[in-house]
Amino acid sequence: MAVIATLIFSEFIWEFIHHYNYPEALKEWINQGKSVEEFTKNYDNATILAIATIGRYLQYLLIIWLSLLLYKLKQIKIWNPIVMTIFGLMGFVSATVIYVTQFNIPKGFEILLFFFIPGFTFLLLYWLGVALLTKFKKNEIGD
Repeated sequence: MAVIATLIFSEFIWEFIHHYNYPEALKEWINQGKSVEEFTKNYDNATILAIATIGRYLQYLLIIWLSLLLYKLKQIKIWNPIVMTIFGLMGFVSATVIYVTQFNIPKGFEILLFFFIPGFTFLLLYWLGVALLTKFKKNEIGD
């Protein structure tokens, strides 16, 4: 799992840098006299989307695995891995739909984008952290 965690971390860093450079790349694209509408298709092409999709699969897999491990170690309650698994499965579905449709999400399924953004996986990890902290009694945290 350490290898998967390293891959996930590397993908996060790469993706954040990729999106950080978006405005400069758009400006350069426009300065070359090219169409703004074509920029997104070029900047977030099929290869970029495939890398992001694989990254989401690995991220949700790690979150589900971590929640099951923490439950097995009796660090969190049973409802937590259940909720993490449901959200993880939604993440798998979201990544698959977004990849298959090449980000042309069918009308009525826009909610799936919420599960594809990297921030949602951070939210789930935060939730696991809170679950770990709430296991301890108040007087054990500060001591």
